[in-house]
Amino acid sequence: MSGHWATKCLAFEQEILFGYRCNCEPTNVKRRMKTLNTEALNQAKQVIKQQFGDLFDLPEDVRNTIANTYYEFCLISTEHNKFSNPQSIALANSFEEGLKKYSSDIAHIKSAAKFMPEIIAEIREIRKKGEQNNYKFLLQVFQDNFKYRIPNALNKSSLRLSLERPFYVGKAKEIQNLWKLV
Repeated sequence: MSGHWATKCLAFEQEILFGYRCNCEPTNVKRRMKTLNTEALNQAKQVIKQQFGDLFDLPEDVRNTIANTYYEFCLISTEHNKFSNPQSIALANSFEEGLKKYSSDIAHIKSAAKFMPEIIAEIREIRKKGEQNNYKFLLQVFQDNFKYRIPNALNKSSLRLSLERPFYVGKAKEIQNLWKLV
């Protein structure tokens, strides 16, 4: 496994853990978005094209995680620009709970947007080298970090992650097939 890739994942985890992360459930994207915000979607398309180029060389679930992360990143930006109450706060059971979710979401999304391009570049490089086992492992760790948000995923064995993953799968709230729109 590439040391550079591991360093980026570790930096991502540290930024989350020592930044704003709390053990809150991620924002329920499906519940909060009956229709997509076209402004955020268009911004996400541009950023993804600029940062990653074509995504078709990546597995569909990874494409969707990237699309959802950047859509959320751009959605947060449009919410801030309009000085509206963020939807994660508005839909929570209490203001305090909503604020915790919002802080957790922002920390995760900002860190993901910062580190994803370099991590995907490393994953693509490993695939080019023909290291199929490392490639599959890194794709799964990518999903464990960015989609399922399993804490310290990089420091856990494949067996440990496979045992923990079912507990996080239900918490992963992505818009299905969003990658097809970007």
